[in-house]
Amino acid sequence: MVPEDAATSLTPINRVAVIGVGLIGGSFGMALLRRGVAREVSGFDVDARSLDRAVALGAITQAARSLEAAVRGAELVIVAVPVAQVVEVTLQVLQLADPDAVVTDVASVKRPVMEAVAACGRRAQFVGGHPMTGSERPGVDAADPYLFENAIYLLMTAEGENGPAISRLTRWIRAIGALPVTVDPDAHDRMVAAVSHLPHLLAAALVRAADRVNADLPLTLSLAAGGFRDTTRIAAGDPNLWADIMLANAEPLLASAQVLENCWHELLEAVANRDRDQLVRLLSSACEVRRSLPVRHKGYVQPFYELVVELQDRPGAIAQVTSILGEAGINLADIEILRAREGFGGTLRLAVESEAARDEALLLLAARGFTCRQR
Repeated sequence: MVPEDAATSLTPINRVAVIGVGLIGGSFGMALLRRGVAREVSGFDVDARSLDRAVALGAITQAARSLEAAVRGAELVIVAVPVAQVVEVTLQVLQLADPDAVVTDVASVKRPVMEAVAACGRRAQFVGGHPMTGSERPGVDAADPYLFENAIYLLMTAEGENGPAISRLTRWIRAIGALPVTVDPDAHDRMVAAVSHLPHLLAAALVRAADRVNADLPLTLSLAAGGFRDTTRIAAGDPNLWADIMLANAEPLLASAQVLENCWHELLEAVANRDRDQLVRLLSSACEVRRSLPVRHKGYVQPFYELVVELQDRPGAIAQVTSILGEAGINLADIEILRAREGFGGTLRLAVESEAARDEALLLLAARGFTCRQR
């Protein structure tokens, strides 16, 4: 993880404006303030209750009652409104912001806002952004100062015109623990269509299909265990938000859906022909790709090394494991409870940043009586 003092070499930003204090905007404000990257964060939201809640939670230092009041004097303005409003609000912000301020957005579809900004002639100070992290829970109450920790943060290039703005924003993004990567906006929309928007559409289709079967066989949904729940987890996201995202990125989404359809038909054809060899080949190919994915759930490209630890159901079991590793100076990159059963125990997955750290962790935990293994 990026250390808490990662921002110490930076001169703090005097004033940041966050427009839209929901999950992402609120988390951004928290991260900037907790790490000392910003001295002051002014927030604006059309929902006055969200603004008041953001102040109470420490996501912003002050609530602005107008867009102009929030933006005035800010060195960095973060537009964190829903994708359906991002173009309109970003253009308004660019008219109000100081000429040397960096303006960025966090929308998951980039082409519309990048084209609108280019047309208004303010591209040099604008950097389209998309943090590859989030939560099914909406609103500022779900905000987390560590939401960006080790998350890929995509920044849009604009034919070199916004280079100085990207350089400044990159330093600030790194200071809150994220990993900035520059990409072309059109490539961005095609990639997120394949790995974010299409999976959400597919998850919704799977849930609806199972529900239709359940209408005839009412026991069906009650049998939905880990595999089905994991596959369809993202279908629980805000329907209005996701409808706007999918429509804003319709062309890349439909193109990815065509690729999916081709792969789907290959699998169905193998099943229909009772061609076991072909089915195994197709499933094996998918299995290999899936196993090669980065460990990090936030799209972190650096490989991590995993181990699993079996735990008894007793208070402080997880804390004991983390204390053993912490005392040895082993930094955890990720931690996850894989399985848990009350009265029996569970399995804990840990990820560390080097093979040597993993091997040392295995030895230390085994010496303290824990059953553990490499994953």
